[in-house]
Amino acid sequence: MRQSLSHWLSGVLEDGISCCELPLIERLYRAFEQQDSTAVSKWDDWLAATRETAELAAEESRLGASLKRLLGRLDLLPKHEGLPSEDSLTPLLPVQAGYVTLFAWAAYQRGIPVRQAQLGFGWAWLENQLAVACKALPLGHTAAQRIIEQLRGELVMPSRRPSG
Repeated sequence: MRQSLSHWLSGVLEDGISCCELPLIERLYRAFEQQDSTAVSKWDDWLAATRETAELAAEESRLGASLKRLLGRLDLLPKHEGLPSEDSLTPLLPVQAGYVTLFAWAAYQRGIPVRQAQLGFGWAWLENQLAVACKALPLGHTAAQRIIEQLRGELVMPSRRPSG
């Protein structure tokens, strides 16, 4: 079971995360650097369109809202005056920005370099997948740690690729 889970996670990492979310984090980060709200909206919309179902697109938006609430509770949101609604953080962000967009924005706001933001995103994704697997499958924490160790190199490599 551990081997098949590791194989599945490797496939998602190679064909999904490394081709979609990780390059998108860099594109969004660059758009924030350039203060380009059109590009931010374009990439946020693009990400929602890549989700296989309306439910997954809605989940992306819900996760973005959750991240925004967390950042607010940690007092890490910037204070901006004169925005169209109190839901807006900045004119750069769509009001219902998705999780990846908010993640890239938070990294930009906190001065976290793109590569480290990509690694953090990938690491969090992998740990979350394994936390669920440990609860849903007869998989112990030691086996999960072995999978992390096995996939560590694959996690690092995608963030080294240019986003194009």
